[in-house]
Amino acid sequence: LSKEGFNVMTYNYPGFWKSQGNISHESTLSSVQSAINFTKSKYSMQSFETDISDIILIGYSYGAGMALLASTQNFLIKKVITIALGDLSLTAEQLEKNPNARSSFEQMVNGILLNPSVGRGTTGKKYVEEMIKDRDKYDIKKYSEELAEKKLLFLVGWFDNRKRMENDVLPLYRELQSKGAKHVKISAFETNHEFSNAQKEFTETIINWLKENK
Repeated sequence: LSKEGFNVMTYNYPGFWKSQGNISHESTLSSVQSAINFTKSKYSMQSFETDISDIILIGYSYGAGMALLASTQNFLIKKVITIALGDLSLTAEQLEKNPNARSSFEQMVNGILLNPSVGRGTTGKKYVEEMIKDRDKYDIKKYSEELAEKKLLFLVGWFDNRKRMENDVLPLYRELQSKGAKHVKISAFETNHEFSNAQKEFTETIINWLKENK
């Protein structure tokens, strides 16, 4: 994207890698807004010639859901690109219904927290408890009316077994259509959750979509 002339900013959520703070869903969502505020700042506009009339959010998996949610809180965001979209509310529902899956997920989070250089927080148990308690707040379909006014690109993998398009993307897509959305596109690739064999193809799709939707 940088080679194509786009200003690009990437960052880590609070509690991950070198970002200060602790891992939580609330801090993740607020950090997206902080990133937007930075791009809108006088410093950013002067230093990087940021065009604040065309700020685009791009998120992957968990981050894709957060990008969609954050865009509903800011009228400046008119375009969002999601890669292997993960709906946090659906994950919370699945974990609440399946004790074995919940236990495995908690252990995965605890594994991340064992290495402070990778992630910092409380425990996997509390992380999941927060997710389940606030799942309605993270239900993307509830914001379909606001999202229907935006230009959205969903990139999905046919062989994605972690975030299946029939669970996380298609129900939202249909909800958006029912709200009169006119600028929503799904592009599917023969790849997995990591898009490991489709990097070039999906990058070209993003660039072409951005050029078509200037």
